[in-house]
Amino acid sequence: MQYQFRYIEGIKIPPAGVMIQGSAYHKALAADLTNMRDTHELLSPSNIADIFSTCFDEQVHQRKSDDDGEVWEFDDIDWEDKDPGEVKDEGIILANLYHTNIAPSVMPIEVENKLETNLGTTNFVLIADVVTEKTLIDHKLKKRRFSEDDLKRDLQATTYSYFYRKPLEFHQALKLKNPIIDIAKTERTMQDWKFFEMLVPKVESAIKSGIFYPSPNGWHCSPDYCGYWKLCKGE
Repeated sequence: MQYQFRYIEGIKIPPAGVMIQGSAYHKALAADLTNMRDTHELLSPSNIADIFSTCFDEQVHQRKSDDDGEVWEFDDIDWEDKDPGEVKDEGIILANLYHTNIAPSVMPIEVENKLETNLGTTNFVLIADVVTEKTLIDHKLKKRRFSEDDLKRDLQATTYSYFYRKPLEFHQALKLKNPIIDIAKTERTMQDWKFFEMLVPKVESAIKSGIFYPSPNGWHCSPDYCGYWKLCKGE
């Protein structure tokens, strides 16, 4: 149903403040690691703060965001009863925490690498946050870390592993009382890739059938995490 509302009916919901924060966080880290790739040096903490602030403020004032190359315009932002200034400050702290503790050990081959490929008749566009010689890195802003079971079942990790043939590391900026950057590593096997090859045409077939149904079993089906709740199960 989320797919139908967003991609078939074109209903765009106001982004949450954490999405504005996440976009600015990714932009700051991408600039830092691009500089590392090109010069073998990181930017300064003040540079990181400036890049984050500029991206955050532009989204707030222009009501426009760039989501993996797709420009997303909106009329409002759902701050979820949080102060926008605090959301911004939290993001700057997390970006500089990554800059200080993790970025010095990362040597990128590519940053924000865009890969257009296909599996059978299904077209894929993948944008990897960071590609290194041995692994892929995906940046996340989260309240809690992935469980081991979540890592094993995560379809994003399976997809990227299938096409890049590399393990994936989720670099999780955890919004705790004392924030930390946690690294969760996950790999996929030939059996996982065969499952993926079986799954993709089934999903494509389901989309082409035009039948979209709710999937209520999971954290995503709740008024807190689904912006389309009122159109589906709510009022």
